[in-house]
Amino acid sequence: MNRTPDQYRNVIFMNLHGELLPMPPFRNYSDPAKDPEAYPQWRVVAHPEKLRNPGGAVAVRYRVYAWLDDPSVADTIMEKGGVDVPITFRIRDVLLTPADVSVGAITGGLDQDGVAGQDDYIAVAPAPTVLVANKQYYTMTSYTDAGIKWTEFQFYNTPLKCPPRGATIATLKGLPNGTAVGGSATRTGGSTGASTSRARRRR
Repeated sequence: MNRTPDQYRNVIFMNLHGELLPMPPFRNYSDPAKDPEAYPQWRVVAHPEKLRNPGGAVAVRYRVYAWLDDPSVADTIMEKGGVDVPITFRIRDVLLTPADVSVGAITGGLDQDGVAGQDDYIAVAPAPTVLVANKQYYTMTSYTDAGIKWTEFQFYNTPLKCPPRGATIATLKGLPNGTAVGGSATRTGGSTGASTSRARRRR
């Protein structure tokens, strides 16, 4: 049932002898967000790093990715017509401050540093909060709307591709076109991570 949940959609199990263990279909990845009209091949997903967290005050980590559903498309970063298109990530029921969170980014693979040639892959933590040489950065805003508390992040210049870089297997980073992620369409992409240092948040 876990491997092929569509085969068991709307099926009713009758456990008369106690030997069956009904299991609802679940996946450990989220369905992507998309805008088929404005950006038909772009895909974005956000998910917690762990499927569940123990009770109490623990750090909750989220991962945010962008990719192309069709890697042959020429787009490389999330911009259109020279205008940055940010990924918007909201956390409900909490007003966070910069001291409550840590945001990191994985940069590289593309040419975003202003120097000709493919950039090296590096982890940047904390990620910049202002634009520097077309690199990735983010903004953070906390507000209340209709009585509901929100903390909103916007991630800019997110790569849509993460091409391979490295001379040997030991130093190779990135993903070649044709690599499948999450069991769905062929895709490659970049990522950004947001780690919160407070635990009062829900998916």
